[in-house]
Amino acid sequence: MVELKAHRTKIGAIRCSGRASDVTGSPTPFAIVSVELSDAKDPSAPFEVAYDDPECVNQSGEKYLDVEAEKYFIAGAARGIKDAVGHYESLGVGLNGLTARIVRLVAHEVDSSERAFWLAAKNAMAACLVNIK
Repeated sequence: MVELKAHRTKIGAIRCSGRASDVTGSPTPFAIVSVELSDAKDPSAPFEVAYDDPECVNQSGEKYLDVEAEKYFIAGAARGIKDAVGHYESLGVGLNGLTARIVRLVAHEVDSSERAFWLAAKNAMAACLVNIK
């Protein structure tokens, strides 16, 4: 396996967002996830996802009020990040020494789902990984 850290210096922090909707370019996506990818304290530590308390808002920027749904959204987003990382690792790229943190979730009041957040987080993580030099 190729270790990504062998080909880069410290990345600091990279923040990327991903979205999911039923129509490409839709002005009202079902889910938006912001992820921050950064160096772990230990460069040899296995890849880790942190999702302890991301901000979850509706499309107006107000606190999302459905706490139970928010838990599913966070779980979907964490799974999306892990799936994106799994894809990179299947290509032989090791991600040891990196940590991803779910920073913000934007939910649609009616159409958001765990699957939408899975896809949005997967897209966000892919965008972060592509930006590593």
